[in-house]
Amino acid sequence: MSIKNTASWVAYLNQAELPVLAHTLRQVQKITQSQTSSVQELAEVILRDPELTTQVLKVANTVYYNPNIQSISTVSRAIALIGFDTVKTIAMTCMVIDTLFHRKAPKPLLRSMAHALHGAVQARQLLTRNDSQKREEMFIAALLSNIGELAFWSCRTPEASELEYEQQVSEPLVAQKQVLGTTFNDISLSLIDTWHLGPLLKSVVTGNDRDKGPAPSIRLLSQLVRQAEHGWDKPGAEVSRQQLAQSLSADVSQLQAQLQENAEKTGELARACKLDAILPYLPLRENRNKPCELTPQRGNSTLQLQILRDLTLALCDKPSLNGILQIIAEGIHRGVGVHRVGILLLSQREGSFRARITLGPDTEEWKNHFILPQQGQTGLHEALKTGQATHVPANKKADPKLANLKDPWIGRHEALIAPLTLGNRMLGMIYADHGNQVCAISPEQLQSFSHFALQARLGLMHLSETVGLS
Repeated sequence: MSIKNTASWVAYLNQAELPVLAHTLRQVQKITQSQTSSVQELAEVILRDPELTTQVLKVANTVYYNPNIQSISTVSRAIALIGFDTVKTIAMTCMVIDTLFHRKAPKPLLRSMAHALHGAVQARQLLTRNDSQKREEMFIAALLSNIGELAFWSCRTPEASELEYEQQVSEPLVAQKQVLGTTFNDISLSLIDTWHLGPLLKSVVTGNDRDKGPAPSIRLLSQLVRQAEHGWDKPGAEVSRQQLAQSLSADVSQLQAQLQENAEKTGELARACKLDAILPYLPLRENRNKPCELTPQRGNSTLQLQILRDLTLALCDKPSLNGILQIIAEGIHRGVGVHRVGILLLSQREGSFRARITLGPDTEEWKNHFILPQQGQTGLHEALKTGQATHVPANKKADPKLANLKDPWIGRHEALIAPLTLGNRMLGMIYADHGNQVCAISPEQLQSFSHFALQARLGLMHLSETVGLS
């Protein structure tokens, strides 16, 4: 698949991935925009889906929507107690979440959903007072303002891994145009038109500076929650907060207290919606002392010793090549704390290294595609020539010699590599990296990786002496 324009992406998302979400959102919008729509019509749309009904009632019973904790056990009662527009908001939120999170969610989708839900809660709490209909309009407009981004990351297209990498080394808009031939914003606009999601949402996404309504404030809030993902004091967040205070005629310190309170409410709502996985991407009080993703990772020395003990016992028992390599790979993955590990063995007949043992996320295709020629001029080849465990720095420019590996991280992301030798004979190599995790390889990790590579060579020597290696 090669899609390089907005119309093609929208057609793909509509036809191949999200037709159910599009249909249901249209239904709810049609009912709620009608002057003659009834409680019964909204209830019927929700009650057609038992899972949606259960989730709507669960969220309706949370403190966020039901502060007086009056038990709600039917959709009709929910509409009567907390309001038609509020139940509509809950239903649309649950539908978006259920559709996009029906599979294991990748990190960019978790981050995008955290921003969307956080922005929606902030807009609902800050931009309206006593008008319940307006309040829910603000929520939906903020929630769906990045619908193109949410839809893309939920589908895990072949371009997803490439874009995930490019957005870390280039400006997001530049990366999107380079990989997708369009931008998330343009995809959002087309989806809003196609799904008939209303003028306010379109105004928010269009981004006209002359807008006089709430759209500029919603855009500013959406920008602020992205900047504040790891804390309100992060770069850019202070400027956006000042701008928001000015637009709302609010005191900055009081506004900051409200922003934090609303962030905590977002966390409560996320838990009610079974979205605990997005909590690390919210500026919650509980996250303040957690290390940033850019912090160099540290291994678990106790676990390393336990795994090395297992290796010794395995060598004393009835060792096998696969068994020894598996223990080494697990030690590097779990003990050293490197997300992806591959042990490749050299085929003299083919003249190439081929993955034999793989561990970690996004390594499913390594056994088919991680095949590295024995001779070459890549950073991996240079590292092997040192004869010892080596840190390979990131290379932002893609190496065409590694294109056949079918992995956007290998060769461009920093990695650890070590040769597997028996005397002067090359048997294979150990490769490890953090994949799509934005964190550095620490000196401690390199040292621990070196130790496991040494133990692997000693293990191979022991095997050659006891059972022989062909």
